[in-house]
Amino acid sequence: MDSSEISNHNAIRFSAMVGLAVNIILSIFKFTAGFLGHSHTMIADATHSLSDCITDLALIAGVKYWSLPPDENHPYGHQKIENIISVFIGLFLAVAGVGILYDSIIKIHEGQKNQPTFLPLAAAFISIISKELLYHWTADIGKRTNSMAVVANAWHHRADGFSSIPAALAISTAMIFPGLVYLDLIGAMLICVFIMVTSWKIILEALSHLSDEGIGKDKLAIIHEIIKSIPEIKDFHAIRTRKAGNVNYLDLHILVDPEMTVKRGHDISEVIENAVPEKMSDSNWDVLVHIEPWDKHQI
Repeated sequence: MDSSEISNHNAIRFSAMVGLAVNIILSIFKFTAGFLGHSHTMIADATHSLSDCITDLALIAGVKYWSLPPDENHPYGHQKIENIISVFIGLFLAVAGVGILYDSIIKIHEGQKNQPTFLPLAAAFISIISKELLYHWTADIGKRTNSMAVVANAWHHRADGFSSIPAALAISTAMIFPGLVYLDLIGAMLICVFIMVTSWKIILEALSHLSDEGIGKDKLAIIHEIIKSIPEIKDFHAIRTRKAGNVNYLDLHILVDPEMTVKRGHDISEVIENAVPEKMSDSNWDVLVHIEPWDKHQI
């Protein structure tokens, strides 16, 4: 493992540890504010924040395993563990969205019985601001380390912050007009739709990687241009691509003059191996080039 990979893994682990600390502090604060401020909405929101700790713990444990080097049983490495963690985070995000939706429906049906105080409202605003800041910081680390799991966890932070918006609206409305709480709970239901759409996108992308879906046509076109720019390559075929975690895999066959030296063939392979990550602006590429003799009479 090179220094850049070690740095990325340390950044991922640090982001999860910070997220875990923030979620624990927010959960305690929200539970206290909800109990002392007579707000069932804030107690439910505190439960959601506490559930975020599970995804942070999953990320901390996951990076330890997906960063392991290849071994006898996993010759391609363990990067797909990151995709599995992303599916887990996406599912947890969906469950959180359904939970908020269900809670909103129940509150509309039952009505708000106790008028909350200012304390839970303050807790809601603190949660919204802190989780939005945590989202941007975590998402930036996810993009910088090219980690799908970290980006997924960032969206989970944002979802938790969004869940505090209807809580703040419900609490503030109940403080002024106790009979209109249901209007803000309808807003909570609309936010749940956004949360579940986000979770679906996270799960879909992770499953596409687990099923070895190839890279897009745009990136494939760039690979074709790289190969065609090398005059010694007469033809090419059997291009196969897939992604595992933050690593892109590329296998291809090139046809060259049968009289070409082994060294020159190796040099051409290295040109491709270096050009692909350079043109893609992504260093996480594992390129395997198979060299075949070209027969000018073959069709």
